[in-house]
Amino acid sequence: MITLFIPIYNEEEKLNDFIENLNTFLLKNESFTALFINDGSNDKTKEILDNYKKYFDESIFNKIKIYNLIKNQGVGNAFKKALELVNTDYIFFLPSDNDISFKDISTLIKYYDVDLTMLFPVNVEKYSNMRYLLSMIFRTMY
Repeated sequence: MITLFIPIYNEEEKLNDFIENLNTFLLKNESFTALFINDGSNDKTKEILDNYKKYFDESIFNKIKIYNLIKNQGVGNAFKKALELVNTDYIFFLPSDNDISFKDISTLIKYYDVDLTMLFPVNVEKYSNMRYLLSMIFRTMY
């Protein structure tokens, strides 16, 4: 099993599209679960997540978990919380803004035997690949 770790902060505008894509993906892929960690959003993100049963097919309710942090503490802290909550062998970081295609996730399944695989979108106009990678590692550690 693989848990899709989905950190989320103030994504009410993009969340419905993401949920629709995730619903389709989970229906087709039995080996995946989803863990949303709402990082203290102050828009309607929490309300949408609290009512997730309206958006997901009933057959996958048991594959979805939602955890709400009281205040925004950053994606690194959300990841640490995910590590505490996840009970699967693998965890996959999935941004909730559709930066990573669900087709890409299906492609990565062939790398099951790798201990650590990091896929991350990078705004190369703003940051170099190396800076972004180091930033993600630092946020995870601290």
